[in-house]
Amino acid sequence: DLAGVVLLAPAYPSLVLNAPSAPQPVNSTVPPSAFPASEFGTTIHYSLAVMLFGMCTAAGAAIGNPVAGVLSDKIGRKPVILICLLGGSASYLLMFLAGFLFRSFYVFLAGNFINGLFGGSRGAISAFLMDLWGKEFPRIQPGLVSLFIFGAAGGGILGLIILLATPENTPGHLFIPAAVASVLSTICAVLVYFKCPEPAR
Repeated sequence: DLAGVVLLAPAYPSLVLNAPSAPQPVNSTVPPSAFPASEFGTTIHYSLAVMLFGMCTAAGAAIGNPVAGVLSDKIGRKPVILICLLGGSASYLLMFLAGFLFRSFYVFLAGNFINGLFGGSRGAISAFLMDLWGKEFPRIQPGLVSLFIFGAAGGGILGLIILLATPENTPGHLFIPAAVASVLSTICAVLVYFKCPEPAR
């Protein structure tokens, strides 16, 4: 799940190269799949456009994380994890369609917000493992933190590899990592559904 969040990060600076004040690529042109200049007008400059990706995700998380915590106590850890994973998958699909089909910077930002909204799975996963391991949880907690860190690093590396391996003239080239993230998040949801029983509390 965390790998999916950062899978798109390597593409972010290139998505908004048509925004005002954007740096011009050296010995190359702006990628064809970057958002068109008409999406930014004269008010949304390059630095703000890049910042908005993280800001929208954080705004969604500020709402979604507390709600996910309350729901995991009421309806169980597994349902919340599944909802978050499937919501994340839908958000990645929306980000892909924002660039591939709609060519809309604002639809992409909506995808970022929805991704943050359904980003509470990490808290639910920690609670799931706490219920599963009980008093032994502090012993595995450092490994869990390391897993989250390596997941984030691995996602960024995988996203960069996907971008480098995909020809620049491929339709929606910069948004291919979003499609991959959607598939991976769906696979995770299927595995959780079939392989992870709800722990006793």
